[in-house]
Amino acid sequence: MKKTNKEMILIGVLGKPSGLKGKILINSFLENSKRFKEFDNVFIGDEKIEYLIEEITYKKNKVVLKFHNLDNIKSIEEIIGKEIFIDKNQLPKLKKNNWYHYDIVGLEVKDKNDNNIGKVLALYNFGAGDIIEIKYISNKTEMFPFTKDFVKEIKNSEGYLIMEIEEK
Repeated sequence: MKKTNKEMILIGVLGKPSGLKGKILINSFLENSKRFKEFDNVFIGDEKIEYLIEEITYKKNKVVLKFHNLDNIKSIEEIIGKEIFIDKNQLPKLKKNNWYHYDIVGLEVKDKNDNNIGKVLALYNFGAGDIIEIKYISNKTEMFPFTKDFVKEIKNSEGYLIMEIEEK
């Protein structure tokens, strides 16, 4: 089954083979790699081709996957190095006032007076908390802590958030 980019969440990259029976190491982007056990299938590559997961094991800090019908090194050669995605619907539902990054990126940014001042370019986390990157209407970009001091309200269903910031 082929999926569009809007429906997909990037969760890792296929690494090198692990053994001779079609197992492959995964470079996981998940905060907790044990979450792979929650998925029966993943989508691989630019084409987003669906693969059924047959077995999940762990080797040191790496996830090792075995896909259905891929039983030797030759059968996995063409997928090595490709990105792994899941369908957004495979993610667990979040509690109120919690969002996935993909929910926030792309939202319009408004000030407290309802003036459009820009757009959310990205969310980052370098270890000390989330950072929101804004691109102002003037094309200037700036980063702020993703806290209530700056982000006053998120109106995801309406396509914007309200921030208390001023372009410098």
